[in-house]
Amino acid sequence: MKAIKIYFTMLFCFAFTSNGISQDNAKIIYASFDYNAQITSDYLYGQGYKITKFGIFMDGDSDYLFDISAKDTDAIFENPSNISVIDGAYKAFAVGNIPAVLAVMDANIIWNEAEGNAYANGNPYIGPDEVLNGVFARIGDDHEYFNLTDIKLHEMSNNQVLATLRYKAKIKKNGAEYNTQAAHLWTLKNGKVINFQQYVDTKQLADAFGK
Repeated sequence: MKAIKIYFTMLFCFAFTSNGISQDNAKIIYASFDYNAQITSDYLYGQGYKITKFGIFMDGDSDYLFDISAKDTDAIFENPSNISVIDGAYKAFAVGNIPAVLAVMDANIIWNEAEGNAYANGNPYIGPDEVLNGVFARIGDDHEYFNLTDIKLHEMSNNQVLATLRYKAKIKKNGAEYNTQAAHLWTLKNGKVINFQQYVDTKQLADAFGK
């Protein structure tokens, strides 16, 4: 009987000690995560994927960890900065920071406007200076305003980013306005744009300029 009491006493002590160790380990595990950290960026690793929250529950706790949300296609991390580079260029263009736009271009960038576009007469524009003088400066001279809207960025293969968007603009000489869909195909290397191809409804542009 005495041996049985000793056995249960030892078993109780072991269980109590194990529980204490488990609780201590749990505290150590929980201490390694910052529950108050909020990740709000829409662009994680330059992929444009929203952040979501995955719950972990332990003893009634309902705090969260953060991870990348599931998408229909797998995230591509081979060139993690491509979308963020192009996103930054569009944001800079939107506030008129043209030097920042030119800064993302490779020194030997090849820039082509859509065939039929009035600005295509200088194709291909080689280097940022030619893009500045042959495209950006002419757009500024011809337009009262020229806005890029509804911009959506799509990660492509071969270091390319496709932007689908709209041009909303007003021409100075005749007051004509146009709202046309467009697409830009960007090719990057080592975080710099080495090639640009524009696609746009050139008929609508020609009609607006001809009014």
